[in-house]
Amino acid sequence: MGKYVDGFVIPIKKDGIERYRALAQTASRKHIECGALEYVECVGDDLDSEHTATFPDIAGIGESETVVFTFVVYESKEARDAANATLMGDEEVTAMMETASNVFDPKRMAFGGFRTIVESYGKQARSGSAGKYVDGFVLPLKKGNVDSYQKMSEKASTVWMEHGALEYVECAGDDLNSEHTTSFPEMAGAGEEETVIFAYIVYASKEDRDRANAAIMEDERIKEMMKDEDHPFDPSRMAYGGFRTIVEAFKN
Repeated sequence: MGKYVDGFVIPIKKDGIERYRALAQTASRKHIECGALEYVECVGDDLDSEHTATFPDIAGIGESETVVFTFVVYESKEARDAANATLMGDEEVTAMMETASNVFDPKRMAFGGFRTIVESYGKQARSGSAGKYVDGFVLPLKKGNVDSYQKMSEKASTVWMEHGALEYVECAGDDLNSEHTTSFPEMAGAGEEETVIFAYIVYASKEDRDRANAAIMEDERIKEMMKDEDHPFDPSRMAYGGFRTIVEAFKN
């Protein structure tokens, strides 16, 4: 544990997904070349949620739009900063960013840097091509509750991994200021005394995700956790959704 994650939540037109994928394929290659360990782009698939906020809610999307959920993983914040500095000076990346404005509105994109607080990986986490499935989460959290949230998440990660998740990663906001885009505090509605949690759970397929989630909801450890009224966060303010991966890249 101790990695660093750049997270993105981006509204895009549903009919622009393939154009976005083409950009993301170039972006993934460049990020891996510059030191990223993992680069995964996902597009909204199951965005309805009965008991929580949704990504359409926080991203403010219209009927013709969906949401992209993206995470780029680095060994450390220093590695992330060095990679981003290199990327910003790369001519291919500059050309790609000019094209990107025709595919989505960068001002509506939420971007931030997050330090990992919980990490669990299965043996097959990096195997295979694009086609996995991701449950994504964004939630505001009081800064004073990060430690108690981490302890809760550590217990939860054990349950999720036992039921078939390939990756379970929770991250706390670290570098959330963004000059040219929306910030995660803005998108998540976080106050001055709050930070933002960015989390994702990776499965081999949507079928595996659905099976795992059904089993998890019946797991006595989760039932006990849900009975606890002293939650470190407000579930109704948590955005939750299911995403299908469209680009995956990993450092060899």
